[in-house]
Amino acid sequence: MKNKISIAATDSTPALEFDMEKGSLSLTGKSIPQDPTLFYAPLIKQLDEYIANPAPQTTVTINLQYFNTPTAKYLQDIFQKLEALTANSKSVSVNWHYETGDTDMLQAGKDYQGIVNLSFSYKEIKES
Repeated sequence: MKNKISIAATDSTPALEFDMEKGSLSLTGKSIPQDPTLFYAPLIKQLDEYIANPAPQTTVTINLQYFNTPTAKYLQDIFQKLEALTANSKSVSVNWHYETGDTDMLQAGKDYQGIVNLSFSYKEIKES
């Protein structure tokens, strides 16, 4: 099992960093992949392995300027998988970043928070 995934951002996919030893996962950039399954399936597989032997604290940072509907489904899958950790007394926190004035992205984070029982914090960032 690999302990880290590191994928550079492209015009249509976000930078992905997943350090299983540290329990940190981040997605940064835009997520509008042509084939979302091709991009997200390896992460989902690694998450399944991670959940079997997680770090005591898992921190997820979502810093997406934009994501499409297929990505939204994968984000929900990720959050629901991580939610299972809280049943085993593991701590999971989500840092949801959104650009100043981007109320749609802020609302998307709040929508996920309403679906899963995870601790969300919101950080407004200046446009890049």
